[in-house]
Amino acid sequence: MAEITRILEKENSRAIPESLGEIYLWQGGKFLRAYAWSAFLCTRYVNSAFKVTKSFIKKINAEIVFIGFPEESLEKFTPQDATVSEFDGTNKIITLPPGLVKPDTGSTLEQDYQNWYQTVKSAEPSKETDKGSKDSTSRARPQQTLTGIMKELMEYPLLKSSPLATMEFVADIQQRLSLLL
Repeated sequence: MAEITRILEKENSRAIPESLGEIYLWQGGKFLRAYAWSAFLCTRYVNSAFKVTKSFIKKINAEIVFIGFPEESLEKFTPQDATVSEFDGTNKIITLPPGLVKPDTGSTLEQDYQNWYQTVKSAEPSKETDKGSKDSTSRARPQQTLTGIMKELMEYPLLKSSPLATMEFVADIQQRLSLLL
């Protein structure tokens, strides 16, 4: 759990706009993941087709957003004129070319990030709402229990999924299990 806390501290402590040209990629097995601002920058400047996941992490009582891809694909996803370096051993930083990171017209990067964050849908919510609430409009939390994850694993359409999608799914399951155990 200390790892996700450290990741979010790093992402949330960025000095805007000085460090926004850097995408932090965190090693998780054979995958790299980008969280929060780094995920935003990845979808905006690296590959808009990345599947973005928003998930509620009970142990830190917060929602996180992230994208992930196999480490072997890093070169493919590194923009032209960007550089890749390591930090903290196996984690990576993609430094985007100067002048590339710019806000939308009539906006700020902070507003662009907030607008993007709001468009990311949460993981499938559980059927129960918060305890003590009888209001059906209460916000339901994503199912982050071992039973819920096992059900999701059993329902995964393995025969209809590509190998890459399956690898991403398994990596996501592993990450979520590591947060629970």
